Amino acid sequence: MMFFANSLTATLEPLIVLRVVGGLIGLFFFLMTFLRFRDLHISNGDALLRWGFGSALMLVAIWPGSISWVAATLTLKQAAYGRLLALLIGSTLLLWWLLFRERERHYKLKKEVDYLVRHVALQNVEKEVIEQHKGVSVLVAIPAWNEEEAVTGVLERMPEKIGERDVLAVVIDDGSQDRTSQVVREAGGLAVRSPFQRGQGSALRIGYDLAMKMDAEIVVTLDADGQHQPEEVGGVIQPIIDGDSDLVIGSRRLGRQEGGQKVRTLGIILYNGLINSLLGTDITDCSSGFKAFRVEALRRVDFREDQYQSAEVII
Repeated sequence: MMFFANSLTATLEPLIVLRVVGGLIGLFFFLMTFLRFRDLHISNGDALLRWGFGSALMLVAIWPGSISWVAATLTLKQAAYGRLLALLIGSTLLLWWLLFRERERHYKLKKEVDYLVRHVALQNVEKEVIEQHKGVSVLVAIPAWNEEEAVTGVLERMPEKIGERDVLAVVIDDGSQDRTSQVVREAGGLAVRSPFQRGQGSALRIGYDLAMKMDAEIVVTLDADGQHQPEEVGGVIQPIIDGDSDLVIGSRRLGRQEGGQKVRTLGIILYNGLINSLLGTDITDCSSGFKAFRVEALRRVDFREDQYQSAEVII
């Protein structure tokens, strides 16, 4: 009998400690939520959620029987540590719900910041400049970050016309720390500067916005470091002019390859195989930044990726 009593005491002691710790954590949440809510650091909804969590912890710590109905629902009431298992399952489900909730809030905030950055960047473009180039046939969007040495060479090689179509090159400065924007403007080019660096995909969205504001027919993207040939813009846009395509990708795998890293080439082959198998396509260079879009088609696409946009564009 003494052995049974000692065993029961040994079993209950950890649970008592767990209840005390849970109650203290609940009280801490309750008080901290009050202080943060009083100082206007959290919203009403967040305050109610945290108060509810703290109150639930204190309730279970003071009255463990409050969790019995959950254990009964999960048929755990008769199991060893049944209420504890029910509490663990419930808290895990709550944690997943909170995780999904935070991810949704993060995504909404990210979209709002994206719209704000694009709006601020385009506000720096004078209305006279937009009106002057209204109806441009081909807008070439060139994302750049710290490319003051290379970008002017790209602009100098850019054709002013392709057939009867006029071409406008715009450098989208992705928050460069050097003189990229100043160098472009000193050379007589058009530069749009993002307030801070966010990535190539984000910079290109600014270029797409500008193309739509100017009512451009085609928008071309190429890099500012000179790896893409401005002289080949005409070949990339030709299928769009012919009415055969809405999107054309300049491939590094077709034709003659000049230099290049073996590891990068292997990566391109692997990712091509993955995307082609998923989408049922026959794309030879899924990661190329040299692309052309029909602007009307761009209006139907919601781009989200801030950095590497190439795969997202295809999908």
